[in-house]
Amino acid sequence: MAKNKKNKALFISLLAMFFILGWFLNSLSLNIHEEKPFFGDEERFSPYNRIEEKHLQLFSDKLIINFPKIELASYTNTNSMDPLIDEHSTGLEIIPDLEEDIHVGDVVAYQSGSDLIAHRVISIREDELGWYAMLKGDNSKSFEKVRFKQIKYVLIGVLY
Repeated sequence: MAKNKKNKALFISLLAMFFILGWFLNSLSLNIHEEKPFFGDEERFSPYNRIEEKHLQLFSDKLIINFPKIELASYTNTNSMDPLIDEHSTGLEIIPDLEEDIHVGDVVAYQSGSDLIAHRVISIREDELGWYAMLKGDNSKSFEKVRFKQIKYVLIGVLY
């Protein structure tokens, strides 16, 4: 019985220290936290990091993003980019000026006929006609070969 009380006291002490340490470490940050995925260890390409802390001003009632040429985007319910973007998401997009503005991992909106389609860049290559990107929806099985002139926007943020 005494051993159980000691184990319980040790457990409660360790738990309290864990929370105090977490609180202390969190108080050192600038309201920015890092989240780690719980499942899966497969490395996937992430979008290129364009917005830095110097571009952000956080107030208690608003966030100001000081970044040139941001446009808002809305999306239709195609499910191709679930769960990242869906019909109720609002995207923050920029217009790329050069091929070098597109990186593997970026989500881009490209012209396909009269539609704009948002898919992720999975590779960048060149052939006899020059630069192209291979694109794929996160929730799709098919790939698209897209030239730079078809790419109209690069997604730099998503608001839910």
